[in-house]
Amino acid sequence: MRLKPGFTFLAATIFVLGCKNPLRKTPVAPAHVPITDSCEVLAPAEISAVLGIPIDPGSHSFVGSKILCNWSETGVTGEDAEKLDLHFISIPAFNGEKIAAGDIQVTPAPGIGDDAIYVTTRLDLSLLLRKGNTAVGFYFVNQTMSRDEIMTKEKALGQYAAARM
Repeated sequence: MRLKPGFTFLAATIFVLGCKNPLRKTPVAPAHVPITDSCEVLAPAEISAVLGIPIDPGSHSFVGSKILCNWSETGVTGEDAEKLDLHFISIPAFNGEKIAAGDIQVTPAPGIGDDAIYVTTRLDLSLLLRKGNTAVGFYFVNQTMSRDEIMTKEKALGQYAAARM
């Protein structure tokens, strides 16, 4: 029995469409959900990897508020403990920090999120970064590191945070 060319074409078409179902929808990537809990911006393992020390899970500084999270070095208390604070800031506050004056030094921090700056005062150094409509600030406490070392560590943490924001 000899098959007609039209039948062969129809069979081949059904075979190809059967493998590639036109009715099956392509999965859609879920929409980006902004992080609203400061303790979810960084993972303790990321902080430990950057700082080279064990870090406790993050805790919120104020009961009922998820705007500020801090992580501390595991098993160390007092002034010798290394500590990282992260807090959400408003976009207007972020932009205001960019034009700070007086004893405050603002230094661009390229390669982190959509925009990032280091804010240095006589007493401390912070990294502020913005990605989209979310901005956070980092404050890393270490009594023995130089400002350059702290900036390097804050930049690495900022890159982790920006990837998640």
